Amino acid sequence: MKRRQTQKPREPGTLKKAINDLITACGGFEAAHELCRVSVGQLFNYTDPSEKNKDVYMPIDVVRALELACGKPIITSYVLAREGYRLASVAEPANGDPRKLLVRVVRAAGQFCGDAVAALGNGGLTKAESGKLLSQAMEMSAEFGILARTLGRIVETKAEAKTEGGDASPSQ
Repeated sequence: MKRRQTQKPREPGTLKKAINDLITACGGFEAAHELCRVSVGQLFNYTDPSEKNKDVYMPIDVVRALELACGKPIITSYVLAREGYRLASVAEPANGDPRKLLVRVVRAAGQFCGDAVAALGNGGLTKAESGKLLSQAMEMSAEFGILARTLGRIVETKAEAKTEGGDASPSQ
């Protein structure tokens, strides 16, 4: 008989939530178990904030295996952001329409600002609200990094065209 996997939502902005997000990005507990050396039960313990498991965290080799499998450095980014650092990809972003990227970043920033105003309007900033805003800020940081590289490439391309006598006016 297959074990039913139910769990309470994890508190946003916590390492337990980031671990849960990583497992979800891998396709869930069963899929993540197939990608690493630990059991489904142990993976659940890594996400469980109960008194029994509050200090039980995923070993780095398991983090690495799962991040490589899903292609998202969820835990690595979380840990760096908590210490005031940012993970920057050395790979260039896909050459898509920079306008779509800009719209995505502006929407995310608008959502962040709206959520921040709502949290502050409630008379304070709760732990849950802070966690949600932290998660959003970490996501936006990555998006802003991609946007900055994309805009930098556009500026360099336009500057090169202008110095070569070409048309440096925006074409989009």
